[in-house]
Amino acid sequence: MLLSGGATIQTVAIPWLHVIREHPAFLEKYANLFNRSRKTQRITDYLRITCRGLVKHARQVIRCVQSNGRALFYSNRITKKVDYLFVSHVLSLSQSAQPCDFYFGDVPDKLAAQGFSVAIALINHTGHRGSLFVNQWKESDVPRVILSHSLPLCDEVRLYQRLRKESNRLRAEAMRQSGSLERMVYLRSAEEALSSGTLGAMRVAFQIGQLVAHTNAKTVVLTHEGHAWERTVIANARRVNPSVRCIGYQHAAVFRLQHALRRNLSSEYNPDQIVTAGLAGKKQLEASPRLGKIPIRILGSNRAICPKTGKPSLKKPIPKKRRKEYVCLVLPEGIPSECNSLFNFSIACSKALPNIRFIWRLHPIVDFQKLCYDNWQLRILPAGIRISGESLDNDLAQSNIVLYRGSTAAVQAVAAGLRPIYLQLKNEMSIDPMHELQKHITYVKDVSGFSKAVNGATNSNSLKEKRSRLNAQRYSRTFFTEFKVATLARIHSGAYDSDIRH
Repeated sequence: MLLSGGATIQTVAIPWLHVIREHPAFLEKYANLFNRSRKTQRITDYLRITCRGLVKHARQVIRCVQSNGRALFYSNRITKKVDYLFVSHVLSLSQSAQPCDFYFGDVPDKLAAQGFSVAIALINHTGHRGSLFVNQWKESDVPRVILSHSLPLCDEVRLYQRLRKESNRLRAEAMRQSGSLERMVYLRSAEEALSSGTLGAMRVAFQIGQLVAHTNAKTVVLTHEGHAWERTVIANARRVNPSVRCIGYQHAAVFRLQHALRRNLSSEYNPDQIVTAGLAGKKQLEASPRLGKIPIRILGSNRAICPKTGKPSLKKPIPKKRRKEYVCLVLPEGIPSECNSLFNFSIACSKALPNIRFIWRLHPIVDFQKLCYDNWQLRILPAGIRISGESLDNDLAQSNIVLYRGSTAAVQAVAAGLRPIYLQLKNEMSIDPMHELQKHITYVKDVSGFSKAVNGATNSNSLKEKRSRLNAQRYSRTFFTEFKVATLARIHSGAYDSDIRH
């Protein structure tokens, strides 16, 4: 559908059409395609999706009125000739106190120090208004622009009308399909075309298009995981300024079945170049035939461990006399179901193994109070569990083991020398971001398996175990390497243009 001749930017804006990766939270929305439900159930699902969409659109109208039609919030004035426009994210209110960007680190500041004109556009994933953030960055050399949750009402109506037209087109296409599966996909896409996620992708593309037009941005650098909004931003930036360079930044680990990131759509939706967080991501994407001839280079990451020395240093195994003092760092993704899975499991482990201390480290986008509201087990925690309020470096320094599932922060833990333990749930495929390190990872399914894994970690003094840990540590450090600002400077100057083949 995305590659068909009738596909438009509204088609590409439908998140449901972009299969991100093998995570159950991403795959559950496709389950009804394979359920042989009766017609009554399908009608019920359609009404549920439609009613939910109407409620969200009503809320959006209220947001438009409350925001007084303001689509962008500026921390300070932006020049009309910007060399680099970064598209990043704000995940929590505390981020506004940080001088470096959560995803791009100090790269924007270093480019500004070299004389380039730089600005950062931030997609707001919090429930707070953009005006609460911008004042914190007024003294920064790199101005920030917070994207509003809404546009002026007339623009919102126009976007909705375009999506309504696309929904009608997809519904008509569904009637032309001969296969039942194809027909169901088109019908579901017609419903999803009117979802808040699709409207959100179109809204972000509209806002970035406004910024590109206002700043005449020469290079747009955006996070790149395969989401619908990324593709629409690239297309809309080019419609506003056909000469703009669009660079996709693969900032996290590449998952084994990360489909949408590896897709080569029509050229208007593809980045001109892809930059990666490290060597591992570069090799994995270069091995993806569907990416065609898109150049791939290493930019680096602010997650790099020991960037100055680059030499892995093994954490010493826990001495036998200190076995009662080992600590397990728990790293869930920013998904409530994943938090519940890992937290409930570690509570059970803490009760069965009181000699182990657990540190829960929350993703910035997660509100623990909301988790407690839905999960009563989190309201009273065992004495051996605490919620981290410290930096990741401090948590890594205090820990010997990392318990994880799909979090790419676990890569940093292994790079720092922690022993990885992956929680494998029943009847699901692995979502391990370190799938290429399987022989160095312990996979557990229950408390007894975790207990055995911990005992193995405390007795890891053999030469074989030391080599295994060192190899895992070395390889994990290729996921995130030190930032190379020169990579972006050379792309901006056109030094790599001879490598681009259309």
